[in-house]
Amino acid sequence: MTDVRANNRTTSTADGGEEELTATQREIRAEFVRRRGYWADDWQLILELAPEIMAAYTDVSAYAWETGSLDAKTREFMYIATTASVTHIHPIGIRTHGRNALRAGATPRELVTVLALLGGMGIAGYLLAVDVLEEVQPGSTAIRPCGQERFQQLRADYETVFGTWDEGAAAAIRSDPEFFTVFLSWAGSARVAGVLSPRVVALISIAANASITHMDRATLTREVRAALGLGVTPAEILEVCNMTSGVSVHSLTVGVPIVAELMRETDSAVPARGA
Repeated sequence: MTDVRANNRTTSTADGGEEELTATQREIRAEFVRRRGYWADDWQLILELAPEIMAAYTDVSAYAWETGSLDAKTREFMYIATTASVTHIHPIGIRTHGRNALRAGATPRELVTVLALLGGMGIAGYLLAVDVLEEVQPGSTAIRPCGQERFQQLRADYETVFGTWDEGAAAAIRSDPEFFTVFLSWAGSARVAGVLSPRVVALISIAANASITHMDRATLTREVRAALGLGVTPAEILEVCNMTSGVSVHSLTVGVPIVAELMRETDSAVPARGA
């Protein structure tokens, strides 16, 4: 992703050469830059092939920026949270919003911490497996004994790391307290390191867990509870989810170049006149 070009011409991936954008297309691109402050190269084909779709995306993309209250750096962290989530992994988006975050004043350490926060999402699979095993065969998950004193200590550690207790973690702690000890150490290395404020940590976790590619209701509930306890407002939480709902635009940014390839294949398969 780059800044919008100074001139009005752009290399068209659709036809392999340069072409002049129409006045309408130039206006749509300029409007996006005016409202969002940058232009993405992976939107260029959408602009060329379906400008009305790009215009509509401009409105939905800019909505939170024009009506919300979060600062630009925090907003870019939210976009990174959805593009770098293990359930999505969109390198172009990570690069784009990482660049934007740096321009907004983020440090490399902050960006690494955002990514490390997402690294803890994998525990959801373990929690789910414990729940399912206990439902199918009650008592089967107690791999390593966990006394009450050890449980209370791990519960306290959990509340320190996540800012609130989640009863859904109880069975997993009792299942394997040794594993949960190292997990809490791993999760805490990003969450309570002080690199990002607790409010921002909670919002990043909300963005990732509410994303259409993950939709972890249990973890989202915990993070919303923690965020509200930190003074985050419901309006800020919904602003985050408003922004990250745009992750689905990657169906277009990834798919439209493939459509362009198919167009070229079709054109090359048609014999030239007189051949």
